[in-house]
Amino acid sequence: RILALWQPTERLSVSAFWLDQTVQRNDHSFANNLDYEFVRTDTPGPGISEQGFSVANLDLRYAFDFATLVSETSRSTKQQIQDIDGTAIVEEAAVAGVSALHIGADGDSTAVAQELRLVSATDDETPWSWIAGAYYYDYEATQLTNFYVSDTAQLAEAIRSVGLLAGLLAPIAPTDQGLSAMRNTLEPLKAKETSLFG
Repeated sequence: RILALWQPTERLSVSAFWLDQTVQRNDHSFANNLDYEFVRTDTPGPGISEQGFSVANLDLRYAFDFATLVSETSRSTKQQIQDIDGTAIVEEAAVAGVSALHIGADGDSTAVAQELRLVSATDDETPWSWIAGAYYYDYEATQLTNFYVSDTAQLAEAIRSVGLLAGLLAPIAPTDQGLSAMRNTLEPLKAKETSLFG
């Protein structure tokens, strides 16, 4: 995390901050044991989880005699990579200690916001104040979720390389992670907002 402030004159000030955070886990962070032990018995396969977050902001202010002009610019990003054992959905396999299903999730998003506003100077002679400005926001995200059969990456690659059973395997399609039983894709998801206020 970094924070900075620069004020070269009484009227002008510049402040900024940047934050970056990454969390990594080698497996699920929950237990299924009801006897007060922190253990889990229904995910026999390995799992990884990584989430990242960053935000940056730049604040510019200039004080005129009648009002203060403020510009705020921010940008944030989020990333997620998960490949976790989902065998608990197939209880018989989980109890037997066989990793049967994995859940892969890969997503990222970026958001940019810009606000420009003019705020009236404080005046002891009147309790009234005014504000006027404009705001812009742009958001874009992608998300892929894949439920696939464990330990089938090589088989999926072989099927894709020769086009073997392409029509018959439509419900269980080959992917980079393995034979997929169900998948969902959002690419890209976009949102924009522009507004004036006062």
